[in-house]
Amino acid sequence: MGQLGNTFTTFGIAVLVWLLAICQVSPAGAQSREPDDSHVYLLVIDHSGSMSRRTPTGKTRWEEMKAKAINFIEKRPLESEIWLAVFSTNKARPERHRLLNEIDRDVLIKRIRDGYGPPQGATALYDTLDMAFEQAERLCSENHGRKNS
Repeated sequence: MGQLGNTFTTFGIAVLVWLLAICQVSPAGAQSREPDDSHVYLLVIDHSGSMSRRTPTGKTRWEEMKAKAINFIEKRPLESEIWLAVFSTNKARPERHRLLNEIDRDVLIKRIRDGYGPPQGATALYDTLDMAFEQAERLCSENHGRKNS
């Protein structure tokens, strides 16, 4: 994918994060320390061949994306729900992860760090964004009263 495609990827994911952030939806029966403690997140990550390119830091885009995703997850409060959608040639199929304790967090971090081979394939960006918007709508309707991001 060329520079224009990379711009669309960044723009598309930024729009997705914005869209999810506007949907305010508390898990049924969950006890939170504060009303804002529990959220639902949809994390969409590009795993296509273009993620093998090196950045000015010397790391690949994939290495940097994994580090940012892990950093994001480490900062989420327990009782959060994270839907992970990793895509390349085929659109992503979201995986549900609930952070009920630190072990759950560690499992998700390990999944991101070690669960995928080297980036490869084309970029099914439009199909993945379509899936992500549909998933966001579903999460908003299923999790009324809980914050979605």
